[in-house]
This record gives sequence, structure tokens and C-alpha cells, in this order.
Amino acid sequence: MNCVFMEAARNADVADRVISYHSSLGVLEWPAVVFDGVRYPGVSELAALQSAAFGIPADRHVEVTRTLPAPDGTRMPHSLLTEIAA
Repeated sequence: MNCVFMEAARNADVADRVISYHSSLGVLEWPAVVFDGVRYPGVSELAALQSAAFGIPADRHVEVTRTLPAPDGTRMPHSLLTEIAA
């Protein structure tokens, strides 16, 4: 999908305006792991690498996390675990 999208963006001469988003699941996402001396990236890092592979620079790759208002007025992360605990 990224391939088709970026090809269309380049053809329309708007590739410099493309922004990629990764909707993080926070603690529910697979983290990076080291197995048998080899480091494998986590989901967040894989999303950034995929964007870079299609020509989207790191400054236009955004990771977002759902937040809700906390009792003290600040924002706090909200995940499926938070929903289950409520």
C-alpha cells in the first residue's frame, strides 16, 4: 500500500508533503528483542523503518498514542489495559 501511495504522491509532485503515522499501542506493542546475539526491532521501530524505506524522512514520521485527561488535568496514556482495569 505504501508503495502505491508514494508512487502516486511522487507522480503528483506532493511526496514532500507526505506524513506517516504509527498509532502506538504502548505497553501492548512488541518491544525490540535480542535473540542469539541478533537484535530485532520492535513494532514502533519497524514502522519508522518502513516509512524511511519508502522515502519518508524521520522528521515526517509521527508516532501517536491515545491519551485521556487525568484527574489532575494532565494527559495520561490510555490503552486496552487501561480500559480493562477501569
